[in-house]
Amino acid sequence: MDQNYISEMPTSGDSSEKIYGRSGKGRGCLTIIGFIALLLIVVIAGYFFIYPSLTPNKIRGDLLDMAYVPGKDNSNGKLWIVTDGSFTYIQKTSTPGKVSVGRKGLFCKTYTYMYDPIEKKVLKQFKTSYDDLPPKPKLFYKDGNVWMVSTQQFSYEPMITIYNAETAEEIMDTKAFVKKHEQLSSGMSELYIEENPKRFRISTHDGQKLIYLVDKDIIFSDDQDYRKYMESTAKGDVTIFALGEDKGGARKKLYKVTGLADKLLASSITESILNNPESVKFFYNATSVPLTTNKAYLEGLILYQDADAVIIIHQSQIGKNADRMLTCVSADGREMWTIPPEQLFPELAVTEKDAFSVIFFIKDKLSAQRSGDVVIFKFEPAGSICFDFKTGKKLWTISL
Repeated sequence: MDQNYISEMPTSGDSSEKIYGRSGKGRGCLTIIGFIALLLIVVIAGYFFIYPSLTPNKIRGDLLDMAYVPGKDNSNGKLWIVTDGSFTYIQKTSTPGKVSVGRKGLFCKTYTYMYDPIEKKVLKQFKTSYDDLPPKPKLFYKDGNVWMVSTQQFSYEPMITIYNAETAEEIMDTKAFVKKHEQLSSGMSELYIEENPKRFRISTHDGQKLIYLVDKDIIFSDDQDYRKYMESTAKGDVTIFALGEDKGGARKKLYKVTGLADKLLASSITESILNNPESVKFFYNATSVPLTTNKAYLEGLILYQDADAVIIIHQSQIGKNADRMLTCVSADGREMWTIPPEQLFPELAVTEKDAFSVIFFIKDKLSAQRSGDVVIFKFEPAGSICFDFKTGKKLWTISL
């Protein structure tokens, strides 16, 4: 027997249908979310726009590069510092069969500072805005000017800007640099910086491969044209320092190499032959004399040299855990000073946790320059340290 159950719901006297909508609780949640979003916007705006005006001597952003500008007495110089002040984040994008992770940015810009490291004071600063994450420039000082040079990066083509080192006034931008040199009229597509002497390898949009010699403000049509010029101007003998292998690739001894300027200045000395005078004579028509017969510099790398001395970075032992130090050797082979690890940046140490801490991977991040009686050591992105050239006494440190 079928049974049907009928349930009757009691009704009130009002027969009209009840309308259900959003409760006050839902509106409260949206209000809280909106308040948090607004607070976040205020915090970000304060950090990027208000806080800088309240802290005029603070250098903000991630270090991109710095250059030392000597003072009139060659001691109390200034630093030019450029940092990335963008708000960056990691964005993950997923598409069918592909996942990409990239670094993105908001408020993309760089800060450029003229800084007094003795007084710890920002003398001048300016901001440069970008549509995307800014390129990483190289700074260097020459004849009263600071050059800011960026290679091709991201969506940017090479950029060259020259500033007055004292006033921070812009003297020349990329457009003016290209206009000055007829060979660049089609525009620069690639640029690479090379040292000793400082020069740019430039590729143009019309297929040229040019070399720009910074000191002479000359552009050469190719390598052969450049070498001919160097051979014609580099006359007489020259003496340079070089590190040569000693009982294995990690042990390096210091040599003084003397020969024709056009040969030595246009070549890279092969480390493995420096202890063989016959090979040095055959390949470079030069002589090599060991300066440090009783001292080997482990994983040694020359950071700077001139007629007076050479500065070498080396480490305490071979292996995955080692300290690094700086040693300055005079032209007669006397060790003038050694900067111990505790006076350098801790990030310089070789650690087994970081395979990229070996000298091969960080050598492009290391540099040293001398200006009169001071030596400036730079390690990207940690910062820069200044030492007295004669004694090795630390004068100041700037860490970013």
